[in-house]
Amino acid sequence: MATIFAAPVSGDYPDPESKAETKKLVWIDELQTAVNRAQPGDEVLLLPGTYREPVVISVSGNDDNPIVIRAFEPDQPPLLDGGRSPKHGRHAGMEPLDGDFAFFKVIRACNIIFKELKFDRCWPSAFFLRSAQRVTISKCHALRGRFFVYSRQLDKVPTKDILIERCQWVQDPDFDMWEGRVTWEEVKAWPGYRDHSHLNGGFFGSYNIQGGLTVRDCDVSHAFNVIRMDIDETYATESNGRPSIQRNRNVAIYRNRFAFIRDNAIEPEHGAQNWYALENRFYNNHAVYSTDQVAMRDVFIIGNRTLNDRRPGRPGYQEYQGGKIFKFFKPTGKKGEEPKARFNFWSLFNSVQTRTSYVKKGTSTQWTDGYTLLGLFAENYPEDVSKPRKAFKKVKWTDGMRVIGMACTQKEFPPEDEKAHFEDCLGGLDKAFDIKPFTTVPYAPLGGWDGELAVADAVPESASKKIVIDRAADCNLVFDAGFSVGAQDVAVFGLKDWPFEQMAASKAVIDAEKAEAQAADIEWKLHLV
Repeated sequence: MATIFAAPVSGDYPDPESKAETKKLVWIDELQTAVNRAQPGDEVLLLPGTYREPVVISVSGNDDNPIVIRAFEPDQPPLLDGGRSPKHGRHAGMEPLDGDFAFFKVIRACNIIFKELKFDRCWPSAFFLRSAQRVTISKCHALRGRFFVYSRQLDKVPTKDILIERCQWVQDPDFDMWEGRVTWEEVKAWPGYRDHSHLNGGFFGSYNIQGGLTVRDCDVSHAFNVIRMDIDETYATESNGRPSIQRNRNVAIYRNRFAFIRDNAIEPEHGAQNWYALENRFYNNHAVYSTDQVAMRDVFIIGNRTLNDRRPGRPGYQEYQGGKIFKFFKPTGKKGEEPKARFNFWSLFNSVQTRTSYVKKGTSTQWTDGYTLLGLFAENYPEDVSKPRKAFKKVKWTDGMRVIGMACTQKEFPPEDEKAHFEDCLGGLDKAFDIKPFTTVPYAPLGGWDGELAVADAVPESASKKIVIDRAADCNLVFDAGFSVGAQDVAVFGLKDWPFEQMAASKAVIDAEKAEAQAADIEWKLHLV
């Protein structure tokens, strides 16, 4: 196992000998050569400085001895500057391909770890993965780019087992999308609008990958999307009303902070199986969970907290400012139009305080929402162009949609003509949460919100009923009776045999990881140039 030093092709950089107790000759390579020399167990250490030449990684570590690519001095992380302009990020109808720019391309390689690196101006991507496996990206900070990470696979060589943790990405550091200087239509580059399609991406994007993605303890803000994973419809099949998804499987998204998201925070496309969104914080997301025409099986949204108190763009000027928490299929009235098949789609024990509807103009074949605590801001908050708040607005209810134990500030809730879809729900609360006053800071994590939604005294005490979720080939999920309404940490539920190692960890382990992640906030600075 060797240490391989890398330095920028030109420029000054420190002598790594200065850190050694015994002086010895140290050979320093440019980055591509350093990576090419690496063997399983080796570390490639990047000396401080600005790196401008992109790198292709086709060497692999092994399960016990990965190849690590990291900063020589974590408190002086190297800057990997793509030197690209936004025009290089425009997609022209295609997501990034092998020939498009990425600072790191990982092609048919496995067991690679990236740590403590900074990125800027990497259009369209900082990382591009093709048929890569067991790749970890940790403690990296990035500005700009259409995607932070984009991944694809070859049919016979899957892309799977990707871990992204404690990373920070700000796609739009000038805040143009949220402030309204760039509109939603312009990002979509619709005919007649300026082409800002370089922003039509996300923190993590993929096409047809097998899955095994974990995103945890990350901080994403001022982005169009956060996680957007697409598959071809042929990988989403149905039998006896139950879908089976061959790609986009096994995705865990937890303990993240997503703020000022102009489109969607979590968005599978066409199919998703075995997805978990747990203990995340969402601040001012246009739509939090987008499931429009997505065939889904075993998707669980548990213990998340959402605060939406501002609308994107300029009031009265832009379209697509309304937003919602859940985006479902919106029927258009065409003949034979039906939402996609779903099985085991649950959202449980979440807290939401919002200026939007919970669900608006949508429908689903199956969805159970349980024990949500929902606060709706008063009409005309925060702008006087707002409309009256309703938790469910123009929803097309089906027999597979039900809401259990929701407590809500809406008067006369649930509506008399929709009561068949509601069980043990309570409306007319004076207040749902006690939110500590804060000044919105667009460049701070969660915009300055502390991420907490303390249950208000006005919420009466209540207790949940036992929930048993049959997961067939995997294992049952059991939520015992007696939990209160609203978000609680996953560890509180005592769940066992979750398919991700983190979910089976003890509460002490989870608390230790939380403390470490919170301490890392001190290091999260928007100082990239």
